[in-house]
Amino acid sequence: MAAFASGFRPKGGPAKVMSLEEIQAAFENREREERKFWDAPITKATIAAELPFWLMIEPSEVELRVGDCPAKATIHQGLVAYHEGKFCLNSNNNLIAVVYDGPLPRSEQARVDSVESVVKRLMKTTVEFDIEIHESVIAAWIQRNSVLPDDNTKVSMVNLAMQYMSSLAYAHLPFINRLIYAYRSTSFDPFAFEVSEWDVPNWFIETEESFCIVNLMPYKSLDSSPDVGVLGESNRSRYLATTPEDVQAQANTELMAGKSQILDAKSLLIRGRFSEAIRSAVTAIEVSVETKTRDLLLSSGFPNEQVEAKLAETKMDFFERLRRLQMLIGRRIPGPRVFWDWLNDDSDDPPLAPYLNGVQLTRELDAVRRIRHEIVHRGLGVSIFDRGPALRAIETMSWLFEWLEPNDPFGEETEHYAFYSTMRGQFPLEASFTKDGVRMREPKMDLENDVVFPKDSLIVRYRQSLEGDLPDPDVFAAMTLSALAVSYSDADPSNEQSRLAHEQLWAKIGGRDTLVFSLERGTRLDANAVSRLIQRKRNAEIGSGRRLRGLVFLENANSLIQHDGFEELFRENLYSLQLADITLVDANRVMGCILAMDNYGWDQQWIIKKLSQPGFSDCIPDVFSAIGNVKRPLPRHSAVSISMNEDSRFKSGDRLMFLVSNRFIEFTPPTIQVEQESVERVDGPVDFGAEVPDGIPAIKSGWVAYTRQASGGSAVTKPD
Repeated sequence: MAAFASGFRPKGGPAKVMSLEEIQAAFENREREERKFWDAPITKATIAAELPFWLMIEPSEVELRVGDCPAKATIHQGLVAYHEGKFCLNSNNNLIAVVYDGPLPRSEQARVDSVESVVKRLMKTTVEFDIEIHESVIAAWIQRNSVLPDDNTKVSMVNLAMQYMSSLAYAHLPFINRLIYAYRSTSFDPFAFEVSEWDVPNWFIETEESFCIVNLMPYKSLDSSPDVGVLGESNRSRYLATTPEDVQAQANTELMAGKSQILDAKSLLIRGRFSEAIRSAVTAIEVSVETKTRDLLLSSGFPNEQVEAKLAETKMDFFERLRRLQMLIGRRIPGPRVFWDWLNDDSDDPPLAPYLNGVQLTRELDAVRRIRHEIVHRGLGVSIFDRGPALRAIETMSWLFEWLEPNDPFGEETEHYAFYSTMRGQFPLEASFTKDGVRMREPKMDLENDVVFPKDSLIVRYRQSLEGDLPDPDVFAAMTLSALAVSYSDADPSNEQSRLAHEQLWAKIGGRDTLVFSLERGTRLDANAVSRLIQRKRNAEIGSGRRLRGLVFLENANSLIQHDGFEELFRENLYSLQLADITLVDANRVMGCILAMDNYGWDQQWIIKKLSQPGFSDCIPDVFSAIGNVKRPLPRHSAVSISMNEDSRFKSGDRLMFLVSNRFIEFTPPTIQVEQESVERVDGPVDFGAEVPDGIPAIKSGWVAYTRQASGGSAVTKPD
């Protein structure tokens, strides 16, 4: 943002490709420079902004407090702005001094004398605060016009200084609004209003020797229409967001229901009006759902009276209305889409994250509607520092609106989105609101936690789809199938609300069309549940005219089946699933298999085969065989003792495998021993020791030990 706002642009030629050594050296140099920046002495200064209206009171000082943080606001009336040149630019880019009219103080007079001509402008009410600021900020800002674009170090320091100043100014907006609130409450002045960075984008910081211009909104720092160019080239052209033909075509038609409100929400978000933005976005969804439902019912031949009666049935139940709309449209709120290679390590082909799906959109819509309720009925105000949650709310509502109106797309992935994002202010540095006043906080980088790679982030999301506070079985199913390179699609909408009564996805597994049920945490797989799964599969076969498979992901399937009180009746139900060609798998175990593809190079076909096995599948690939149990771990010797079963064997080079919950542990022991003697092969029954390499998680007594022969064959020797 700062580089964009201050005009730093590459000067011709392609971008330079840096070696790893150059990158490392650049990081080390930047770290040294930033250390000097934050270690610089603190100096006193003032920060001020002109309001877009007058506070109709005498010049005065007002003590303010935000939380425990104090600040004194000095209210100035009748200040004069001196601008260099012939024009008073709205951006204030040519502002050189702000004083009361009359003889100029020495430093201001020196700045005015240093330019050829000036023009004066009377200012509206200006509010000023005393601050403390690092001297390095002023020093970097002063040299901004002399820095060469290829001087990366100095460019970085100027950018850091501008980020510092804009973040510091942004942190004073709550004090400005506290003052305005107090003024409005006592004056009843209808022309004054709560301000955001859109309303007060131009600030200035002044010390005894310097006068720095601070702009919070790059869009408002421009004095002409925005331009664009190609990286590495000097030519620029005016940015065109649309064409006259498109504008004329839209002018000849009416906007789709809700579009005006969703456009308002986006504009309000840009302007920092977060409460109004959320209210407008939810209104857009509700208007669109009602209008689309009415139009579809009318087009289906229902008379007006019956249509209004049907709408009245869901007047107080928006989510039921949305469910009925899905049935009318014939489309579900979309499921997640994940590229099949999301586990890849190819930097030239990065993995892509799943977008918000129906489960998530429904949750988001519910959460945003609750916030809207608090805003409308309880006067909730959304803080200016809550832009992240507000942005999330508007984006998710925009995606939902785009799903409702697929022929009128304008979601966040349009070609304009990135450009518009650069035109809005960002405030990357944080301020602390202390008992001594506002202080800028030095960012601390945690290399272990702050540096996140795409695949690592997706693995975290995959785990959270089961283990998080808000598990999402649809994301789990989609990411599992994608990792296995299995094609899938959303199931059609259904009147059935239970996940047992209707599949969530259709997939092609092992060459067969498969109904995929992703059941929620805590689902009981009793006789009734099994019967509903089987009945749905039979109905789907009748409807499609072909034989189908079924696949059921259930998080607690292993614990249901393997506990001591497992009922014989349930065994019969599982046998019924097997006869119906339905596979039941534990979602945790499947997750362990998918992660083992990344950690241990498991073949995806091993897992696909287990997902195609009718009945209950333990998901342990057939290449593994149980050979015994852990007798005891030997951590002091970096080894584990295993009691091998009869007719089992293990030889040097074979791999040991253990599983716990949703995690597999696999390794090749560097050595194996029997009675403290190294051997190349052991045959059961016997106890043997296996060396455990460094970095292997702790292994516990009683765990089942599996093995995979180096050749890939069976690890069990059958007697002749």
